[in-house]
Amino acid sequence: RMCVSLLKRTCAMGARSVLYLVSMISFIAAPSVVTAEAVVVRNHEPEPADEPLASGIELVEDLVIEGDDASQNYELGRIVDIAVDSRGMIYVLDSGFVCVQQFDSTGTYLRSFGGEGEGPGDFNFPIAIDIDDNGRIFVLDRSRITIFDRDAVFETTFRHEFSSTMPRSMAVAGDSTIYISCLDGSTHETIHRIDENGRVLNSFCESFAVGKDVDVRLEGYCAGGSLAIASNGDVIYSQTTPYEIRRFSADGELLTVVQRENSFMLPPIFEIDGERLKIGLPTGCYSIVALAAGSFLNVALAGVQAEEYVRHSIIDIYDDKGRLRANRRFESVMIVRCQGPKGRLYVNATDDVPRVVRYRLVLTR
Repeated sequence: RMCVSLLKRTCAMGARSVLYLVSMISFIAAPSVVTAEAVVVRNHEPEPADEPLASGIELVEDLVIEGDDASQNYELGRIVDIAVDSRGMIYVLDSGFVCVQQFDSTGTYLRSFGGEGEGPGDFNFPIAIDIDDNGRIFVLDRSRITIFDRDAVFETTFRHEFSSTMPRSMAVAGDSTIYISCLDGSTHETIHRIDENGRVLNSFCESFAVGKDVDVRLEGYCAGGSLAIASNGDVIYSQTTPYEIRRFSADGELLTVVQRENSFMLPPIFEIDGERLKIGLPTGCYSIVALAAGSFLNVALAGVQAEEYVRHSIIDIYDDKGRLRANRRFESVMIVRCQGPKGRLYVNATDDVPRVVRYRLVLTR
């Protein structure tokens, strides 16, 4: 079914794109490399005639941080990530103004810190933010990681080794171990474990392209993904595309591979124009969030081409075994960035004005 949809869409885009059809069908069909010890969980796509999933998803809005507020003297630019500490403090990583903007649990603006530059505490291309168990704030830049204490006072910065391709995400464990998702073109590994002093401990998680006939430029575009740390320290990785979630131990042992049959997330159509790789209709998984009791939430963006490209969001919730327990389609872009100390979800709403929206997650029967 997915291959038929891909054929129809590719033919509509013109003859040059058809040249890549066989490659893209291989992109869909070929399984990932899985060790004998890993558990593979395959979830089929729910059909209308099927028995309903255990739960539906309802999001109840309880806080909105608007894109600008003259009375509080702040303005949000381009939100790329959100983190929340144990006190409920909200940290918005803003690549538009190249800083972190801090709000309290009621949404009151407190301050901004960081800034564009090369000095201590500065950023040049901020990508991700996370917080350890001591409240220390970690910011991933294209070529470095900067650490602030819980009061936003600069502590240290160091360069990482993974800037040849753009890092995609970062997750920080409670003990301050740092995990970066970024393709290493020489080893095809996509997760790198680093201590808080910048020493690389090990790398793991092979790219989806290993053993497949995939253009290296497409691998660079699609490889990598989102990261989250489970309450027991496991590392949960959501591949950008094709749809696949992998669970690792803290030191990188593959434990579980979660697959999800679906027709909503077709692989990207691409064509080569000289040395340039042109991507059409980008879809993929853009966020994963660890929930209580080992469960996790994954956000995929899908879209259709009408007069203009329209994207919508698919939110899936899995139990600790990787079984799909709830899902819902939203007709807007809903990128869930993190879960706060009271179980609320923090969403980067990317409509006309950048906003942070906090929701209560309700699983309905």
